[in-house]
Amino acid sequence: MDKVDFVVIWVDGSDKKWLKEKNKYSSVRVDVSNSVNRFRDWDILKYWFRGVEKYAPWVNNIYFVTWGHLPKWLNTENSKLKIVNHKDFIPDDYLPTFSSHTIELNLHRIKGLSENFVYFNDDMFIINEVNKEDYFKNGVPVNNFYETVNLPYLSNNFSKTCFNNAALLNDIFNKRYFYRKNFSKIFNLKNGFNHIVQSLFLLPYPLFCGMGVIHGSSSMKKESYEFLWDKYYDKFHNTCLHKFRNYDLDVNQYVIKDYAILKGDFCVRNYDFIKIVNVENENQIATLKKSLFGNKNKELCVNDNLDIEGEESDKIIKQVQEMFAKKFPDKCSFEK
Repeated sequence: MDKVDFVVIWVDGSDKKWLKEKNKYSSVRVDVSNSVNRFRDWDILKYWFRGVEKYAPWVNNIYFVTWGHLPKWLNTENSKLKIVNHKDFIPDDYLPTFSSHTIELNLHRIKGLSENFVYFNDDMFIINEVNKEDYFKNGVPVNNFYETVNLPYLSNNFSKTCFNNAALLNDIFNKRYFYRKNFSKIFNLKNGFNHIVQSLFLLPYPLFCGMGVIHGSSSMKKESYEFLWDKYYDKFHNTCLHKFRNYDLDVNQYVIKDYAILKGDFCVRNYDFIKIVNVENENQIATLKKSLFGNKNKELCVNDNLDIEGEESDKIIKQVQEMFAKKFPDKCSFEK
């Protein structure tokens, strides 16, 4: 089977040089695109590397994408680790950038990156054994599909961007044809009963209302990037010109992932492969612990939804740190 690389992006939100640069472009108004939890570091990144080494030792290379700062503990001499600065692959017109959309939409430009790669945010952890076939089967991405309704301006900000994604995909694909050709994939129990019901409910609508998003790793192909950049250059270019996320106007990396799915180039993954825990308060800690130490899920996304700071948030973050330290007590070769 072809080699598969991992790509993970990271930012140290406490780096004074980075903050000085960010503040040059930040507006006085703070919103979801530049808020504290958008860039806050919980100091659990080392456990991402421990999880990869323990449960995915087959990975070819890990491309660690950063503004320029590095964790003090990171072993940059590891032969599998490739440090990538934004300026190494993002065109100068888009730099500096503080938008993950810009970073994600240009990943295919990373020198040496394999055709098939898996993209991770730094809050997406491998917590149980995974195989290469969990991400690609015979070169085809393994993903889930279900339809959902994205109503811009009547829903959350993320839905606005997903609506923009759907507009591009409706321009390329015929929904009726996709459902006929991929019926067994769409209405597969691996997608989850609730997701199947959603797709069934939206089946009569002639256009895709929106593709469901499972906030975990994304199995990606560079050829999908290249096709969409060529066909929708203006849309991608204008998205990348935004220094921070612009939910009203942007598209994001899910349009690339969904493009491959709507081509029919995907195998179905069990919906519980990934567990997403939105940490808003202490109530989610028990759920996090159950997933982290259980065998049901292969990946765990710890989504920072804390809208608090100070002692209250520090207490919650410390609990998360202690759980990960218990799950992954041993250093790995990516640490000094």
